[in-house]
Amino acid sequence: MEDVNWLAVRIWRWLVNPSRRLVTGSTLVGLAGANLDEYSDHAEQVMSVFLASVEEDGVGYAFWRAAAHGGLACTHWWGAPSWPQIVDRFLHALDAPEDAHWRDVARWEEIVGAAPAQGVDRAELRRLLTSKPWALTPETAQWVVRAGIRFFRTPLPLIPETVYDALPQ
Repeated sequence: MEDVNWLAVRIWRWLVNPSRRLVTGSTLVGLAGANLDEYSDHAEQVMSVFLASVEEDGVGYAFWRAAAHGGLACTHWWGAPSWPQIVDRFLHALDAPEDAHWRDVARWEEIVGAAPAQGVDRAELRRLLTSKPWALTPETAQWVVRAGIRFFRTPLPLIPETVYDALPQ
């Protein structure tokens, strides 16, 4: 428990370090601004729940649970292995008014017709969405959200049969 406690404190300190450089190039304080304390409190709460799980259920279970949550709950985020597929599916829908994503052609016309400059060049939009979405203009980012990129998900893989075979009967 002592080693895990030490690790959790180090992770928490790294997470809440105001001068930590983010992938976008800005610092944590630059992004969080006045909300840094709220973020720090949230990070402390999450690490506390993790440590409580270590105490209650054991180290292995706590790490397994954290990994499973990250692997299952965050598959549609930028940086996840399935993100490029999500972007490709989204871009396909932008060019297909008959795609099931659009409830009707009028919705497609409304969204695609209002595409900002970064949204018109699909190759460049793909490059930005997959490599550095923070480089989108605020107008383009809002347009992508309005177009419903959040509704594109890749299905989770099925649990292999061998997992079931290993369960106690």
